Amino acid sequence: MEAFKRMLTAKAEYINSVDRKDEWLTLRDSINDQALIDAPADTYIIHMRMAYFQLLGGAMMQALGGPSALAGNITAILELKRLINVPVLGAEDPEWAEDTRCLYNKSYGSSSSNGIGAMAEEFSRLVAHNGMASRGKSALTEHFAAAWMAMIDELSQVKPDGFGRSSRSPSGGTGCLFVLIAVIGGFVVSHCLYSIL
Repeated sequence: MEAFKRMLTAKAEYINSVDRKDEWLTLRDSINDQALIDAPADTYIIHMRMAYFQLLGGAMMQALGGPSALAGNITAILELKRLINVPVLGAEDPEWAEDTRCLYNKSYGSSSSNGIGAMAEEFSRLVAHNGMASRGKSALTEHFAAAWMAMIDELSQVKPDGFGRSSRSPSGGTGCLFVLIAVIGGFVVSHCLYSIL
């Protein structure tokens, strides 16, 4: 489990790095979509970060075996999810960052056949005011899917014992929402897990 935590933490930290920012600016130039190019660079970067945090959460779950990994592993999965949330909550405006990540999260989980494509659509809506051409959205979808699959492959290499077989499909998402409800000290606590699927 420690090797998995280290890799997850390293990936989350890299999402916030200057190197990653430079790579995303290069990606924007290569997509060559005018609406995306016209969007403010800082808006583009923060949305790429939030989308990538969602991709990392989804890749984590797929590397652990998909939704079946939840059985008997809720505590461990919530602990892993916190590792991804630390940089999100450490953002300049953590409430905005979490709300924005959740928008990508809902898009990712909205479709069992094309959750990553739905994320690209949401990205176009939020960053380029729905102005991206279909070619640009397709290029962004391909980029997100390739990044997601690479994360799954890398995380699968250090997957801890006790979890199912790693799974991946090129679409991302599961099209479902899991809610954990627990009674803690007399209070009912619910936690939406769609954000990690």
